[in-house]
Parts: sequence; C-alpha cells; structure tokens
Amino acid sequence: MPTEADKFCFTDENMETLITAILNKVNQRIAQRIVSTVDANSDGAHVPSALAIYNMVSKLNHASMQTITGPLPDDGEPNVIYLQRNTKQDPNWNMYVMVNDTWVPLGSTSINLEDYFCKDKAADIEELKAAINISNYWSKSESDIEALRIALNIPTLQPITAEMITNAVNRAFAATEPSI
Repeated sequence: MPTEADKFCFTDENMETLITAILNKVNQRIAQRIVSTVDANSDGAHVPSALAIYNMVSKLNHASMQTITGPLPDDGEPNVIYLQRNTKQDPNWNMYVMVNDTWVPLGSTSINLEDYFCKDKAADIEELKAAINISNYWSKSESDIEALRIALNIPTLQPITAEMITNAVNRAFAATEPSI
C-alpha cells in the first residue's frame, strides 16, 4: 500500500516538476555517454561528440570508401572508410577506419525490426488481440465507483488533458535545456 510520501498529486505545477526531473536525468545520462575521442577503445555504449567526429574526419584528408566482403585486411590504407560485410548475401555493412594501425568501428547499417509488428502480419495482431483478456478486471457502475471513492476517502481527481501535459513538458524542456 503506498504511503503518503509515495503519492504524487498531478497538479499543473507538480507535473512540470516531475517532467523537469525526468528531463534533467535524461540530459545527465546523455552527457555521460558522450565521449570526446574516437579510437580503438570506442564502444557501442557511447557516442562521440561533434568535435570528436570533426577531429577524426579532419585527419582523413580526401577520404574515400572501399567495400570489402569477408574479413578486414591486417592493415588498412589511411583516409579510407571501409564498408565490410561477411558474405555477399549479408545486407548489413560494418564501417571501419584505420587509426594508428588499429581498426576503429564507426557503426553498422543493420536495423533490427524483429520485435515490431508489420502491417503484412494481420494474423499476429489478431492473435495479440485475442490474447488480451480483461475479464479479471473489476468493472462497476459510476455510482459504485463514486461510493467506493468516498468510502476510501480518495479525492476527486481532475482529468489531465493532453494540453496540460504538453505545456508542462514544454516548460520543463525549456528549463532543462543544456547550455551550449
């Protein structure tokens, strides 16, 4: 059972406070993932800053691209972005550059849509709809709900409109805009 401290009253001001806290946390987590260099220690959990990308690309005088099917060679040419795939049937390319005699991954063209529904799979959607069973949920008349609200001393809540949420998000976003 939630305690008084666990409850949150969704007034316009409190929504803005909550959204501001969320955006501050998001900005903090984003800042923790931005790195200032691109090198052999780069990983998929971090993203290079615009300055890091600029510094790396500026070292590639007149860069070109080369495609490779199979493994990367032991040594690469300077100023070349390598697009590598394992087989000719592989639709995904991995991008690399050679920096200080080390292959540095730039990213991949792969996209994983495995867990998404497709409009061509209407049967999957119908199966999902059939799997949703709401028969175990309590459903009473408005008067029963009102009597229960009064008996439990639950205050009448005002509806939160999309406009209220949008305004609170916009104010919170403006208040948490990172300084550049």
